[in-house]
Amino acid sequence: MTWLDDRIEQRTKASTEDRLIAQSLEPMYEALWEKVVFWIDEARKNGIELLTNGAAHERIVKLPVKPRATQSMTHPKQLTISLDRSKHAIVASGPRTKQVFTVTLRDGTNIARLTHDGIEVSPDKAAEMILDPLIFPEFYAGSD
Repeated sequence: MTWLDDRIEQRTKASTEDRLIAQSLEPMYEALWEKVVFWIDEARKNGIELLTNGAAHERIVKLPVKPRATQSMTHPKQLTISLDRSKHAIVASGPRTKQVFTVTLRDGTNIARLTHDGIEVSPDKAAEMILDPLIFPEFYAGSD
C-alpha cells in the first residue's frame, strides 16, 4: 500500500467515526438528561428545591437561593447543560464550574461512550458530577 492509499483509508475511517459519533450524540445527551432528572427528583424528595427549564438541546437547572437578612431578593443559581454538536460534546456550565463530556467511540469498536477528561463515565456518574457542585457548593474550593 502507498502513502496515498493509507491516507484515503484514514479519511474513510475518520468520516465513518464522525458519522457514528454524530448519530450517538443526541441519544447520549437524552440519556444524561434522564439521569439528571432522576437525581433532581431524588433531591426534591430530600427537601432540595430544584427547577428545570430550557430547550431540547440547552437545558437549565435552577437552585433558588434564600435571601440573607439584608437582602430583599436573590437570583437562583443556574446550571446550563447543552449539546455542542461541533465538538461532539455535552457541556455543563454553572456557578464556578464548566465540565465537558465528550462522546467518542470505544477503541476498536463502533460503540459510543461518554468521557470526561479522557475517562469513560456513565450517564449516571456524569449527572452526579454535574449536579453535585450546584447542590453542595460547600465541598468545592472557592465556593460562595
